Amino acid sequence: MNSDTEQKAKTFGDGMLVSISGTPAEAVITDGYECDAEKSTTGVTSAVALKRVLRKCVIIGIVGFIYYLIHRFTGFGIPCLFHRLTGLRCAGCGVTHMFADMAQLRLRDAFHDNQFMFITWPIVVGEFIYIGYMNEIGRDISRANKAGICIYIAAMLLFMAARNYVQVKALIG
Repeated sequence: MNSDTEQKAKTFGDGMLVSISGTPAEAVITDGYECDAEKSTTGVTSAVALKRVLRKCVIIGIVGFIYYLIHRFTGFGIPCLFHRLTGLRCAGCGVTHMFADMAQLRLRDAFHDNQFMFITWPIVVGEFIYIGYMNEIGRDISRANKAGICIYIAAMLLFMAARNYVQVKALIG
C-alpha cells in the first residue's frame, strides 16, 4: 500500500473501513488478509464479512443443537400449522425428525422423513451463507442466483404436491 492510500483509509474495530477523503481506499489489510475495499458498499472487508456470517451460522447451529436436545429428551417440537389446518404435509414437514435421525446417523430414516430436504439441505445452508455474505458487504445477489432460488422454491412446491397426491386424490374422489 502506498502512503496516499494509507492516508485515505482507516480501519476501526471489527475491520470497518472508513474513507477520509470521500473516495474509497484501494485496499486495506485486516486480520492478515488483503481485501479490495471498493467491492464492499458497506465498508466491510471480505474477511470480516465472512467472519460475521460464519459467526451467525455457528450461533444458529448452537440454537439448532439445543432445539434437537429439547426435542430428543422431552418430545417437544414445533408443530406444523399447515399440517394442523389441512391434514396435509408441507414441504418442511419431517425436517426436525430428519435432522434428529441424521444426528444419530440413521440416514435411511432421515431420507424417509423428508426426501427433498435430505438431498438439498447443503444447498440451502450454502445459499444462506452466500446471501448473508452479500448482505454484509452490501451487494445484491446475482440474477442467476435469484433464478436458482425461484427454481428451488418451485421444486419444493412440486415435492409438496407429490407427497400429498395420494391423500388429496382420496379426498377428492
